[in-house]
Amino acid sequence: MKIVVDPLQCGCSGYCVKVAPEIFAWLPDDTAATALIEPGTEEEIGLAREAAQLCPLRAITIVEE
Repeated sequence: MKIVVDPLQCGCSGYCVKVAPEIFAWLPDDTAATALIEPGTEEEIGLAREAAQLCPLRAITIVEE
């Protein structure tokens, strides 16, 4: 699984960072969120999917490999 965050689509709502701070963080200039890791555990996968569903602008894409 790979997480892709579209920085141009990100509206900085912060849901992803709140739901999964071990997976998502703000870019240094606070203009968008970014994925820090590729989820490996079932818990991380679940949190990544939840964050993608909560994103109001659908800036997070989960790519199943």
